[in-house]
Amino acid sequence: ATPQRIRRVMALYITATIFGGFFGRFSSGLLAWAWGWQAPFFMLALLSALACLLLAMQGVTGPASFERPDFSRVAAALRQPELLRVYLMIFCCFFTFTAALNFLPFRLNELERGASELRTGSMYLGYLVGIAAALLSTRMAERFGEAVTLRAGILLFACSVAACALPSGEGLLLALFPFCAGFFLVQSLGPGVVNARVEGKRGVVNGLYIAFYYGGGTLGSIAPGFIYHSFGWGAFIAVLVGVLLVALLLTRGLGAHAAK
Repeated sequence: ATPQRIRRVMALYITATIFGGFFGRFSSGLLAWAWGWQAPFFMLALLSALACLLLAMQGVTGPASFERPDFSRVAAALRQPELLRVYLMIFCCFFTFTAALNFLPFRLNELERGASELRTGSMYLGYLVGIAAALLSTRMAERFGEAVTLRAGILLFACSVAACALPSGEGLLLALFPFCAGFFLVQSLGPGVVNARVEGKRGVVNGLYIAFYYGGGTLGSIAPGFIYHSFGWGAFIAVLVGVLLVALLLTRGLGAHAAK
């Protein structure tokens, strides 16, 4: 597969995950507001059963191919400067994304005491802009280059995170539109950037990408909470913007895509 095709396929995959993320958050808020907190869990159970049914309906085209963990190949991948920069960049970005969205309901409750579940769910409408960003990401990368497009996404992401410092619930809602556009622009390009830089089997490099991605998300769900609790929302936002500036610096080492 060519680098261009890889980017397009990954962008479509990311688009589907974005819509799932939005639908899960918004519909959960709507159901909890209308029928109580138990209702979203029934919906999740039904959707999980549907996912199992769809998986069972898929025809098997051949035996699955797996790669056993090879730490020498892991070390070799981490020694490639461009790959390592992409891994650390996506770590920083998902760290920030997860931190901001996980603690957003607490901030909303500070600003609007007694905000309803529907109000909280509506804060995630910005996800819909992320779908457009993911679909446009490949065209932008082809026209302006991967590194420039990644920098633009991170800058937009960082500026919108900074805007979340405004003491307004409506301000938070509006900031989440460019917030999601910037992050999903980066997220949709990341896998393609990694895959375009390797030849042959890509299991190890993709596994590392996923590990750094979710490692950032896991740490972002926990560590910034201590800052928020101890020093307040302003310090919380300042730390997240600082993390994104690190991500921006990491893109300086990315050149044109080329498999190695």
